[in-house]
Amino acid sequence: SLSKVNNLKIGIILPFFLKLLKLFYNHNTGVLRLYRTNKILR
Repeated sequence: SLSKVNNLKIGIILPFFLKLLKLFYNHNTGVLRLYRTNKILR
């Protein structure tokens, strides 16, 4: 039953972690894009 609990934890945490990672990545690329466009504009 311990492995079942671990699988449940992984099933809950992993998608959440991936979503968080994607959000972080999107935020960073957005900031980089803004920085680049500002550099070009100046």
